[in-house]
Amino acid sequence: MADRIHFTQINLHHSKSASAVLARCAAVMHTSKYIFLIQEPWIIKGHIRGLGSCGKLFWAGNTDRPRACIIAKGIDACLLPQFSDGDFVAIRLKIKTTGGIARDLIIGSVYMPYDLENLPPHENMMKLTTYARQRGLEILLGCDANSHHLVWGSTDINPRGESLFNFVVGMELHILNRGTEPTFLDSRRQEVIDITICSGGILDLLRGWRVSDEPSGSDHRQVRFTMEQVQSQGLWKRNPRKTNWRGTRKTLGVDSRKHPLDSTPKKIWKQRQTT
Repeated sequence: MADRIHFTQINLHHSKSASAVLARCAAVMHTSKYIFLIQEPWIIKGHIRGLGSCGKLFWAGNTDRPRACIIAKGIDACLLPQFSDGDFVAIRLKIKTTGGIARDLIIGSVYMPYDLENLPPHENMMKLTTYARQRGLEILLGCDANSHHLVWGSTDINPRGESLFNFVVGMELHILNRGTEPTFLDSRRQEVIDITICSGGILDLLRGWRVSDEPSGSDHRQVRFTMEQVQSQGLWKRNPRKTNWRGTRKTLGVDSRKHPLDSTPKKIWKQRQTT
């Protein structure tokens, strides 16, 4: 059997009950290795609570308002404090791929506040992605993006989603989301705002991305997937660079002047960086 790491991605909405649900999930998981990518954990007096029994907790201890953290069990990982703050936490670990080759992997949990004036991505997300590219490191990010885009299954495209999408494509990253099952829902609306992003070098190791239909105790649903530590062939993947945008706009009636996706995304991102 292949060596697997099980991932769960969830915004706990600062909820004690959602934390208890996640802790219960950890207790019954039939695996020795898992990673939880968490946004908006339950906090008391500036400390994350309710998850102490789940595994090793990583978060930026220099903030009294942590809105992102990572839990790892059965995995040797270390915090990257230079890229971690209240809304972004990054860890580094090694994974084994085909032939037993060890590769360095950076994993991040990202919360992107919906009420910030600046469009996403998060500043540390940009720095970390550049750092990983320059050093040939693979990267995986679980994000509560609070952003809409058709590419990851949202019902529309908003400026936040367009900015984040241009960054993803410009940095040659990949979006794991598939389908249109909402990741967020309450009594008023439902939407896909939680996304998982990775670099191309580990795309074939990731499988089974799905939105869980089990109760989470939060207004966000759990996202689950696994990482096989053995390279496989022919697995599903979504590459936004190959999307038929002309046909998509024609079908959906999207005005290209409002959503200039015909422009080269990398050029759009570079122009934004220089402004």
